[in-house]
Amino acid sequence: MLNSQEDIDVFFQSEDFAESVTYTHSGDAPVSVKCIWDEPFQLTSAQGITYQNSDPNALFRSVDVPTPTDQDTVVRNSVTYYVLRSEPDGTGCVRLFFSTTAPQQ
Repeated sequence: MLNSQEDIDVFFQSEDFAESVTYTHSGDAPVSVKCIWDEPFQLTSAQGITYQNSDPNALFRSVDVPTPTDQDTVVRNSVTYYVLRSEPDGTGCVRLFFSTTAPQQ
């Protein structure tokens, strides 16, 4: 169990777990932050059609992205991801879920 910010920081300081991405909070300047990226494969069926996709998401320290919104972006490997939603986990981390499609205004 993670008991302190120090316990959490270990995972975000190591290249074994974390990688740097560029995070832009709506209206603010871009900043480089560490995250633990995940992009699980999904096989989905709808109306008899099966298609493949992924569900990009990443775990961040809450102090690095304290108030994420659906107007925020993350750039990883030259790809821009748009924040769909955020899920704080109560341990000092927040998981952000992404789309490569910009939200409709």
